[in-house]
Amino acid sequence: MRRIALFAAGIISFAAAQEQADSSTANSVFHITAGLVYKTIDQKASEKNISSVVEAMGGWLLNQTPQQIRFRLPKDSVDGFLKMLDSTGVTTDATYARSDFTADYFRLVAGLQAKEYLLKQYLAVLDSSGTEGIYPVSREIADLQNSIELLKGRMRGMIERMEFAEVWVSFNFIDRRVPVVSGNSDFEWLNSVDLPSLLEDFR
Repeated sequence: MRRIALFAAGIISFAAAQEQADSSTANSVFHITAGLVYKTIDQKASEKNISSVVEAMGGWLLNQTPQQIRFRLPKDSVDGFLKMLDSTGVTTDATYARSDFTADYFRLVAGLQAKEYLLKQYLAVLDSSGTEGIYPVSREIADLQNSIELLKGRMRGMIERMEFAEVWVSFNFIDRRVPVVSGNSDFEWLNSVDLPSLLEDFR
């Protein structure tokens, strides 16, 4: 009977938390992703400059490949960062997206509040239970504590995605070396033409 009462209390707590969450949906939760292709003649110098700017803005590197760097950046700094890149070089294929995970966020909040409420009830039962009831209640408490820690971990990850955008920059190398004059054409048929004789015919 006591277990049923605790379960009912948990349902009530969950419903209350969900009602609170539903009333707060005006504060939508978004995750921003953005990126662009950056054309450069010196990729290493560009990577170093971008990394310095990201760090100065409070961001950090996520991963890096020979063709791309990906990092976290405070969401309020994304527009300024993209404009900075656009003003210092040639950029193309810019993308900007916002993913709404408001419902998932508040569902997680409600679940966490419900489990924390149940944990308090179980702790109260543990204080008043006899020797025979200690083991089953302790097991329920341990399971709840584990579930709460898992939810808190998911919450931290979600808050990070809410506060920090994921930004990527792909590099496109621009070769500005002066073309070498070799006397050969890219058109094979033109290389086979006897130009001196051809020019003589036009005289």
